[in-house]
Amino acid sequence: SSIILEFLADLFPEAHLLPPDPVLRAKVHLFINIFESKLFKPSEAYFLFYTEGSDSAKELLEGFDALQAALPPSGLAVGAQQWTNADSAVAPFLIRMDIMLKHGIGRYPQSQGLEVRKAWQGQRFARLAQYIADIKESPVYRKVWDEVRTT
Repeated sequence: SSIILEFLADLFPEAHLLPPDPVLRAKVHLFINIFESKLFKPSEAYFLFYTEGSDSAKELLEGFDALQAALPPSGLAVGAQQWTNADSAVAPFLIRMDIMLKHGIGRYPQSQGLEVRKAWQGQRFARLAQYIADIKESPVYRKVWDEVRTT
């Protein structure tokens, strides 16, 4: 999907999905890469394909740590409130993971789910929680996501 996002950014440059500044463009690509390399597989392993004795909960939390470390102090994925391909690539997954954790949805044992949920909602991931809140305030998100129908 990142290939499609690049294509759309090229087709609609006025949307600024890829910033013209090369440093910010690199941050977009880095953020997507961190998500894909550190969080995507652990989230699948934890929510969809959990197996007893696996380290998927630990790997999921480490993936959240890595993604959170890549966030700027405030705003969206590359700062400010400008929506970029980084947000388009990661937001749908984070929103779904947030919903799944809040409602105990997934193949993981419920006792383990409580531990992960406690960490997810705690101070450890405060910046990631703020990022999700910022996503939800974005006009882009509000146009395409219906929270009531999804939960």
